Amino acid sequence: MYDWIEKGNYVFEFFTDNHDVYYLYLKPKEDHFADFCSECKDIYEVDLKCVSGKPSPDERVKETVIAILKQVLTERCQSLVFFCDNEGGKAECREILFNRWYEAEDEADEKVQRFVRSHCEDFEGSDCFNMYFIADKDCYNFKDNVDDFFSCDHIEQED
Repeated sequence: MYDWIEKGNYVFEFFTDNHDVYYLYLKPKEDHFADFCSECKDIYEVDLKCVSGKPSPDERVKETVIAILKQVLTERCQSLVFFCDNEGGKAECREILFNRWYEAEDEADEKVQRFVRSHCEDFEGSDCFNMYFIADKDCYNFKDNVDDFFSCDHIEQED
């Protein structure tokens, strides 16, 4: 795992051995949910970007990201949502990576629960993506956050 610093406003920075610079952004999602749900003050979108360098496969990047997310989930009781949109034609790759990372950690940490919902931008269902929601079951706001996530009528729940 790499050392990281929190730069403020839920922005985390870390450097790899190859001198790549990563930012992990956690963005409040009340802007997305506000039109459809109650206020979702404790739900954050996960966005990982390599801002400098050329990323290459590195197990320590995964370990660092998971450590940061666990801290946010358990110590701060924030829930996280990960959008597997098709920007750049990479929706399937995003889902595979998310599932691989989550499943490896899920076995070790039974406190964290995951939910999946599909969202379609059009009525024909041609522009769809999945949203993954993860939260710590031991947090005081777990039920409220799950209710907020599932109260979005415009999003179909995936079985």
